[in-house]
Amino acid sequence: MRRALRAAALALVACSAAASVERAGVELPETVRAGDRSLALASCGVRDTLWIEHYVAALYLLPGVQVAEALRDPRQPKAILMHVVRAAYLPERIPEKYRVPLADELRREPLARVRAAYRSLAAGDRVWITYAPSTGLTIAVNDRVIARAPGHALIESTLRTWAGEDPLSGKLRRLLLEHPC
Repeated sequence: MRRALRAAALALVACSAAASVERAGVELPETVRAGDRSLALASCGVRDTLWIEHYVAALYLLPGVQVAEALRDPRQPKAILMHVVRAAYLPERIPEKYRVPLADELRREPLARVRAAYRSLAAGDRVWITYAPSTGLTIAVNDRVIARAPGHALIESTLRTWAGEDPLSGKLRRLLLEHPC
């Protein structure tokens, strides 16, 4: 009986270990929840400068949905994870390309909480930006909700900023090809 229990426990651990992807020493779950939907890991990568790894980023979408369609469609849930690997070289302030959309979409108090959370980021912290059509956008640091915003505008602007100058669908398509998980 003990052997059977031990074998079952080992099988459970093996399944749990297989249910994640590792990048730069960070374990990324293969699935997460956004509202009442399960999202699958679509892309991940490491933000680094030379040999210094700053953070691991991951994008989660509904399985089987076209990326460009999911990112622009307010009916589609999505989530972004930023796991801080090394905070020492992060800019002192939220970079302007993210700060402006945050200021446009958040009220004064939630924006102040986001700024304070950014200033206190440390290695190992996890920042989640999650969008679900029924609840809007939620920003959480280490599972503590720090801001909410109705609507799709903030997640769309965040993803557009992430994609850079290229059209959103083309850049993200390349990112997904370059950084599959």
